[in-house]
Amino acid sequence: MKFLEGNDNYQTVFPSIGKISKNNTHIGQGIWLPTEQFNSLIAAHPSKRYASKFVMSLSSCVYGKEVLKNSSITGRPCNSKQNSLPKDKLDATKLLAIKDFFEWWLKQKCKLNEVQIISYVAKMNSYITNKICELNRNKEPRKSIAKVKEDSEEEKESKLEEESEEENELEEQDSAKEIEDLSDQACESD
Repeated sequence: MKFLEGNDNYQTVFPSIGKISKNNTHIGQGIWLPTEQFNSLIAAHPSKRYASKFVMSLSSCVYGKEVLKNSSITGRPCNSKQNSLPKDKLDATKLLAIKDFFEWWLKQKCKLNEVQIISYVAKMNSYITNKICELNRNKEPRKSIAKVKEDSEEEKESKLEEESEEENELEEQDSAKEIEDLSDQACESD
């Protein structure tokens, strides 16, 4: 296994992972992310428990969601869908950059040993495939619990307003009917 940070040949060809230049941070293979995204990825995924989420988020940052949605790792047709057409293959250099950065993150931030890193890196392609599948599902993105609560509060308020409006309309109709009845009585007594 080639640990890119410790490999002297790597550093002569590319800057080291984590090197910052003009508000961009190097993640490997000459691929750069905005430093803000780089730092967010590190902060949002503090341990190996988040390995799959780290790779999924990283792949979205590197490729973009639209490219991921319309691509596959191999470029072959989907096995689960009959008569599916082949998709574009993901850029190999960017895929290697994701692998480099994932190895770096596992070693530097999660403090894993070489055997553990090999185990996690072996799952990397499946993590990316899962992200692609997630993007291609026809479902709307899940709402957060806070958003659902917010929506239900708004719905309650809306229903109360509707009920209040209906009551006002009924009261107006009743008042109009009473006035009409009084008017009719007044006309009859004349």
